[in-house]
Amino acid sequence: LRKVGASCSAGSWGDADGECGVRGDADSLEATGAITIGSGLLRVPETPPTLLPTSGELMLGAPTETTAAVDADTVPTATRGRLPLAVAAVRLRIPGNLWLRGRGLNVEIAGDLVVGLREGRPVVQGDLKALQGSLKLLGNFFTLERGLVVFMDDAEALDPDLDIRLSTRTGDTRYYVDVTGNVQTPQLELSSDPEMSDEDIVASLLFGRSVNELEEGQAGMVAD
Repeated sequence: LRKVGASCSAGSWGDADGECGVRGDADSLEATGAITIGSGLLRVPETPPTLLPTSGELMLGAPTETTAAVDADTVPTATRGRLPLAVAAVRLRIPGNLWLRGRGLNVEIAGDLVVGLREGRPVVQGDLKALQGSLKLLGNFFTLERGLVVFMDDAEALDPDLDIRLSTRTGDTRYYVDVTGNVQTPQLELSSDPEMSDEDIVASLLFGRSVNELEEGQAGMVAD
């Protein structure tokens, strides 16, 4: 593969080079290879709009005889098919210039991954590193200090571990956001130097004052 490009309607795109091969019969394919992503952009989807209005009149139609007669047990459910590959070991190299953007996030990613298979489902080993970037949070731009996403090949699910730290400075105070845990259940921790409570950190970032100095409406925003 030479200078292969891809794009999607949501705005993500990428280009890559590499070599890969597939061999075997239809029920037992083996895939190997190495692909290098030269550059790209991954768009983080924005929060989707609510499906129903939050104010005004709303009329819901009554079910028709046809829809009312349908038994829930007869409705087909989607099943996730397994890949027709028996063995896979494809190396994915990302030297940099791959950006993750959306929801206030703008981060350059690099890494080296190996994508394999276990019982017909993909397994990923390796890590992704955030080289540089920022996050807009509570009206402030936090600069990336470190960022690491680690994939374990022995994990039961595709749920990498996180180790991310961002910081910003306002006056003589530096504020930190640490994200740990894993993608499915991330843990977010706020801290500051000098040390402050979580409530005072949020109040200071939003309004430049401690929580005890806020008006009632402002204190409610901090609580939210």
